[in-house]
Amino acid sequence: MHPLCDEQRPVRQDSATPHLKAGATWADNPKALAAQSQVLFTSLPGPPEIEAVALGSNGLIEGMEKGSAWFDLTTNSPTLVRRRHQTFSERGLHLLSRLTLSAFRRSSTAIHPSMAAASEASALVHDA
Repeated sequence: MHPLCDEQRPVRQDSATPHLKAGATWADNPKALAAQSQVLFTSLPGPPEIEAVALGSNGLIEGMEKGSAWFDLTTNSPTLVRRRHQTFSERGLHLLSRLTLSAFRRSSTAIHPSMAAASEASALVHDA
């Protein structure tokens, strides 16, 4: 059973009908989703949506239990990822974020990790 939440269109629960029929459960907001999950994946339009879903009212950070992991697949700025990583790590939460290709091109490493913890990303990626 996997919980679902559509924060962008909260009134569109009907769009999740096939998943709900297959055994998923609905969550009304990111906090409720996080409260029933140990591992979370998001892929959002951009930084403003990440901030709202992660740190906003009823955000993921409010519902996650210590030791939970959030994989954010959104294209994002390494600076913002590091800042969120700090906030999450202070609560004992794990944040892993996908490095963008442009960030990788600015990196001095020859290894391209598809996912990196923000603390590792800060060592791998140089801000422009």
